Amino acid sequence: MVAALSRFGTFTGLSASHSATEDVYPDTPTFSFYGSVYTSVYLAFTAVETETNEMSGGSYKPLQKLTAEQEAVLAESGRTGIPFLDFGGKFLISGASFDPGVLEERNGPGIAKLMADPTSKISQAVLGAANGITVAICGMTGNQPASVCDSPGVQAAKAALGL
Repeated sequence: MVAALSRFGTFTGLSASHSATEDVYPDTPTFSFYGSVYTSVYLAFTAVETETNEMSGGSYKPLQKLTAEQEAVLAESGRTGIPFLDFGGKFLISGASFDPGVLEERNGPGIAKLMADPTSKISQAVLGAANGITVAICGMTGNQPASVCDSPGVQAAKAALGL
């Protein structure tokens, strides 16, 4: 998500985090959008993190609440995966966009280094997912900016998705 959105704007206050210790892929490096701000001339992005990655009394600690409108979208979709992404009511993603197992036993700097190698499993997984998400975003922005939406990776993802 971060890789895709960074093609259209910038984040401030984005922080490194990790999945919960109890997850199937425990302590997997990720980002937290909590407290971050996203700025773009192409789209608005609203992140809501409903729970922390810490257990308390058998459930994760609450963090933020969904608005009534957000709850309605989630309920109508019938999905429960994390992350849950709604692209202006046109596309939905519920759950991981790639196998988090490729990040096992890696740290942020190690992942960043492997992202620079287009042959690495991490780069292929993350950028492949980012290209698919970018296709959805381009559908909302009228294919702007063209330098992003017409790029070979995004066009290949669009074809693979049958769009």
